[in-house]
Amino acid sequence: MKDEIVNGGGEEGLILLMTVGLGSCSKDFSMEKSVCNHGFFMMPPNVWIPSSKSLKRPFRLADDATSLTLTISHYNNYLYLRHSSKTIITIKDQFAIQEQIVRMLRITENDGKDLREFHKVCPQAKEIGFGRLFRSPSLFEDVIKSILLCNCTWGRTLKMAEALCELQFDITQNNLGRRGVKRKLMFPKEREDGSVVKMLGNFPNAREIGDLDESYFMKRMSPLLGYRAKHIYKMAKDIHNSGTLSIVMRELEEASEKRLVREDMIMNKIKGFGPFASANILMMEMLEFYENKVGKLSQLPQSSYHIISGSML
Repeated sequence: MKDEIVNGGGEEGLILLMTVGLGSCSKDFSMEKSVCNHGFFMMPPNVWIPSSKSLKRPFRLADDATSLTLTISHYNNYLYLRHSSKTIITIKDQFAIQEQIVRMLRITENDGKDLREFHKVCPQAKEIGFGRLFRSPSLFEDVIKSILLCNCTWGRTLKMAEALCELQFDITQNNLGRRGVKRKLMFPKEREDGSVVKMLGNFPNAREIGDLDESYFMKRMSPLLGYRAKHIYKMAKDIHNSGTLSIVMRELEEASEKRLVREDMIMNKIKGFGPFASANILMMEMLEFYENKVGKLSQLPQSSYHIISGSML
């Protein structure tokens, strides 16, 4: 019997926390198309629920340390955010959550304008509802997940993301890996049939990884992450300590909000047609290919995520 992964509460008895208006994006917004358009939606701690076309995952509150698992659903002009926690949510927390969701689903006014302009030059994309590439709540999570994609199978990528979410759960629940902190261990639960219930937290941020003792992080994560562990730890440490990478990350985040003029886009993006451009084009092309092979990705059960790989080409 396979191990079970637990991330947040169940689907019954959810409480409505807040709604997020879609504004000008409501005319062309589809929850399913905005989430299930490339593999990141399959990577923990994301959980796509096909039956309700909703997304469940943890979001960080205003203190950036506490996380709340929310289920996001779409109806008419609003996103509905529900939870099963007894955590007291402040107005600041709600703003922090909304900011993350807006980033993930690309629902700013500028995002809407960009999508409509893209559909004008690519009507085929409009026909299939393609245009909003799913992102993580933070740029740091996107960067680390991109590292997890390199030089390995898709199944291993999923396991590496899962391992980092397990680490984050242990960091917040057990005070693991910090110097001078007494450790109180919470072990995964084991059922009578021998299966293990894995407890997943949020995806770790730079502070949570950077605060860990390096030897602890390397000993725990290297067996699965391989050479990536060293790069991830050094990157997190640098960002947490406001080093050079923190400046680069901030510039990247700000650049993503600016509109590039056509001349710059031609010079910097199209010239050379390098790996990055190729990968992005493949991302757009592969979605339809994989769906022709295995059916709609949004309806694929979690247990089958690992079968999506380049070997299907």
